[in-house]
This record gives sequence, structure tokens and C-alpha cells, in this order.
Amino acid sequence: HRGRHELKPGGELKLGALDERFESTITARTLDGFEVFDDDVPDRFAFDDAGSSREHALFVQNLTRLGPLTLATGLRYDYYRLRTEDHALSPRLSGSWYAAPLGLVVHGSYDRTFETPPIENILLASANVVDELGGEGQSRTIEPSRGHFLETGFSKQLFERVRLDGTFFSRRATNVVDDDLLLNTGVSFPLTFSRAVVTGVETKLEIAAWGPVSGWISYSNSTGRGDLPFAGGLFLGDEADELLEGEGSFRLSQDQRHTARARGRVSLSSRAWVALAGSYNSGLPIEVEGLFDTGLLVRQYGAAAVDRADLERGRVRPSWSLDASAGVTLFDRGGRVLRLQADVFNLTDRLNVI
Repeated sequence: HRGRHELKPGGELKLGALDERFESTITARTLDGFEVFDDDVPDRFAFDDAGSSREHALFVQNLTRLGPLTLATGLRYDYYRLRTEDHALSPRLSGSWYAAPLGLVVHGSYDRTFETPPIENILLASANVVDELGGEGQSRTIEPSRGHFLETGFSKQLFERVRLDGTFFSRRATNVVDDDLLLNTGVSFPLTFSRAVVTGVETKLEIAAWGPVSGWISYSNSTGRGDLPFAGGLFLGDEADELLEGEGSFRLSQDQRHTARARGRVSLSSRAWVALAGSYNSGLPIEVEGLFDTGLLVRQYGAAAVDRADLERGRVRPSWSLDASAGVTLFDRGGRVLRLQADVFNLTDRLNVI
């Protein structure tokens, strides 16, 4: 600490030892007359590999307070090595301005990010085992992701006990990390695609405490787009060339146009309270690869679940839920507190598909 500045340097080091072992056996190649596995895929597959990972970083950041203005600046260096070797320099800048007479805070930030791929099944995703899994496909090394994150927003005090927050964000990244499934199993492994753009707004109205009542309500709207081609990972089947060399875009799981949340709480006494919460989601994007048969999907997932998906539109139908909570303080003395809380989720017993 010196004057108006707060300087902080630091670093971190991560060393990892990986040991992956995976085996699978195909028990059925067709389902209701539909081919699930190609004839070229062997009945049995086994993978066994080991490796070591290394990540280290150095950073320095400075927090400066200039009256109503607060600035935070930083610079970070990252190094990564596993199946590939990479490094990056990431600047960061954020600032906020507080207008006391207006009860208003305005803020903004920029981050250049460096994200390493997840470690789960990373060796399998980076290995060239195409010949052992039917001979069709390609394997490419997974590289770290780089991004540019922008955010701006405000926080406004209303009527002393009410606060309104609003935020706009834009996130652009290359070599974006995602995950895929190995054949038709539940085993996932990482992959990367060339570029992603996610933009959105978030708002929240919060009542800190108005007599016995407190609560909040929030709303967000976001769009997410990923661009082909895919850049790294294990790609099997005759569509691998199209994915690795093709063009076009697809919707990301962040592409949900309307998300609303609300919660209200009432204090019945100094020791007891009840609360009611609600949520609404307009629906995430879905994709059924190839030609789909509704009867086959119903057998796999059940009619009720399939009815909750709009296959033609490519989205899950809207979902909502009501939840209730109640709590009581049983003991509070000498800094020791014992509370009992009960929660009931989805009061209407509604089936929601995520």
C-alpha cells in the first residue's frame, strides 16, 4: 500500500500427472431398426495412456482510488504444456465511478483471457485413435483458448432500500473449448471450435429490507453463436471433414433469449421466515443429428420429455418452476447459531427439460 495505490504481484504453479484408462463394449448396433453404430466400429475398444501437465502464471495488478473513481489495472503471463505448448500475455482494465448525490455507480471492464482446456479425458481427445474406431475421422491437438471480454453497467440506489443493477457484456473468443460424446456413450471429451460470440444484458431489482419484506427480481437476455470449423479434438465418422473444413455457425448453450428469476422473503418474527421463489427459461437450443424418428426418440427418452422439445424449431420449450422455503433459528447465543431450513422445489410438479 502506498498513498492511493494498492499493488499486488503474485504467481501460481500447477503440476499434474494424468492416467487415463477407458474401455467400451458395443452391446447393440441397432435400435428399432435404426443403425446406432457403423459396421466398421469394433465391438470392443480400449484406451490407456499417461501424461504430465504444467501450468504457471505471473501477474501484477494495481488498485487506485481517486475520490469517486476507482481503477484496477493488471497484466498476467500464462504458460501451458500438455500435448501442446503455449503461452500468452493478458492485460486487464476495469474502472468504476461513484456519484454520491445520485446514488449511482457506473462501471466497465476489459479482460484478455487465456483458457486452458479441461483435463477430463484430454489424452483421449488428443490421441489419434481413428483407425481403432472405424477408420473414419480425424484427430487434431487441442489448443488453449483466447478471448476478449467487455462489460459495462450501472448500479442505482432507489428509495434508500431498493437497488437497480444493469449490465451489458460481450465476449469473443477463438479456439473455444466445448465437449462432445464418444460415439453414443455418456463419456464426454473436450474439443475446440474456431470462434464464439456471446452478448447479453442482465438486470436485477433488489429490496434489501422493507420492514419484514425483502427480495429481488432479475431478467437476462443473451445470444450465443459458434462458428465452424472445429479446430481440435477427436472427430469420428464421415462428417469429420465437414466439421473440420466447413463453414457456417450454430447456437451455443448461452443462447437463451429470456431468463427470469424472482424471490420474496417475509420475516414472521426475529427467528422465523418464509420465502417463495420462481424461475422462467425461454428454452435452450437443441440439435438432433441426422434424420430423426419421433418413435425412436420416445423410446429413448419417453413421450413426456420429447413433448417438451420443439424439434422443428430446434429449442426446448419454455420451462418454469415455483419453489418455497421456510426457516427458523433454534439457538443463537454467544456467537453460536443453529438454524433449521426446509425447501420444497417445483411446487407444481411440472416436468421441465433443460
